[in-house]
Amino acid sequence: MGIWFQKSLSISSFREKGKFLLKTVILLSLVLFFIGFLEAWFIKEDHNSFSVNYSKDKVERIDIGIFGTSHGYTAFDPRVFEKNIGVPTYNFSFTAQRLIAMSPFIDDVTTKYDFKLAVIDVCNLSSDSLPNPKAKGFQYLTFDNTRLSLSKVGNFNKVYGYDNMFEVFPTIRNHTKWKEFLDSKPTYTIPLDRDFYKGFRSYFSHSKEAWDEHVKKFKWPKKKYKVNKDGELDADQKQKYLEVISKLEKKNIDILFTSAPVYQKALKPHYWAYLFSVQKFLDSLGFELIDYNSLYDELELKKKHFRDPSHLNSNGAVIVSEHLAKYIRNNFDFKKPPKDSFDKENNRYFLIDKNKKNALYHKRFGKNSKIGSLGINGAILYKVFDDRYELVIQGRKRVLDKSRFKLSFDFPKTEARKVVDEKYLLEDQNRLVYNEKFENWIDYKGKSFHVFQFNAPFSELNNFELKVGSGNKVFKEDTLKLKP
Repeated sequence: MGIWFQKSLSISSFREKGKFLLKTVILLSLVLFFIGFLEAWFIKEDHNSFSVNYSKDKVERIDIGIFGTSHGYTAFDPRVFEKNIGVPTYNFSFTAQRLIAMSPFIDDVTTKYDFKLAVIDVCNLSSDSLPNPKAKGFQYLTFDNTRLSLSKVGNFNKVYGYDNMFEVFPTIRNHTKWKEFLDSKPTYTIPLDRDFYKGFRSYFSHSKEAWDEHVKKFKWPKKKYKVNKDGELDADQKQKYLEVISKLEKKNIDILFTSAPVYQKALKPHYWAYLFSVQKFLDSLGFELIDYNSLYDELELKKKHFRDPSHLNSNGAVIVSEHLAKYIRNNFDFKKPPKDSFDKENNRYFLIDKNKKNALYHKRFGKNSKIGSLGINGAILYKVFDDRYELVIQGRKRVLDKSRFKLSFDFPKTEARKVVDEKYLLEDQNRLVYNEKFENWIDYKGKSFHVFQFNAPFSELNNFELKVGSGNKVFKEDTLKLKP
């Protein structure tokens, strides 16, 4: 009787413990679900999160995925790959991203998209350890935009330690800023001077200010130096490369490594030495590294192709992207996807090359015409994304470099509250006027194009007009429909 009672008590106790454990698991799951649900509110919005959210909301198919740092997202323009190879492409690079943060992110996006090729862009910091808080802080940009997984948690803890494990949730990590985020979290939009297309985000032009700041901050080599070509990656660095390679190979995704160019005079011995070490290691595995720092002279890269010494501008990106697209087309086998796998009407290089009729507006000017004599050969207006539009002017750079242009338009009075460029409004509050210089030049297939972007969240534009120089009218449209 006593034994039976003890057994019964043990069973009852076991059941109670089981119920408690089950309730704990359910409660913990609900808490984690709630925290995960709130994550979007507590991630700082910037051009990195904008890029990831754009892919989630607007892109259904990706054949080529590009991964890397800011060197990568300013160097490889998916428009060029789509134009030259004919397959949908996306640039998933992040600011200062290391391989340890890239690995779980690759897990994430390759679950959603059926990639055929992954382009991995590396720089001299890609596989290094994270010695200071600033370097670690940059990795949040990638981790915060990666869905929760064992891979994410594991690599997060390798960077920040188990003591900070719950900081993998931005909701918890940013708990002191809850009120700030919930009360006044601004919606990020890409600045007008920044080129954006499917994750590619570079500045249009060279910046003297950014250049001088870089030169002031980083010492450049003053004389020729000897590069160590015999060094090797250490075991930890090799493992980080192997982890990324393994994840892609398991999903039968081809891999190509690249290294975007840095302004040649700014390259330091340790940067070169690292790239030689990576080259040697990848060669041993049968992978190729296309180092654009070694192709600097071949591609005729110059100072004007860089935003600052570390990053290409849009003009430089076209040169590097065309070279890489040609290499991929010649060395990888892509089956042509369905015609509607990506939208050619938002691709600058499709429009200026063949598809002008698909633009919202296009016009040609003969060389002997009045407008042609001013240096303008044609104009195209198209929608880039959302409410962002781009005016592309084909012309003679040497002539137009000394000129200014004036783009102006009225919009429906009922839509005045939508205005986002208020500093350009005239007194009547219904007209936007842009007085700008011809600075954003892109050379493409032997022709020069000036690009200018503006925001227009309206159904139509009235009295849409472009003037050059001292009031020379290029075109004027009474009504330009933007939306059906």
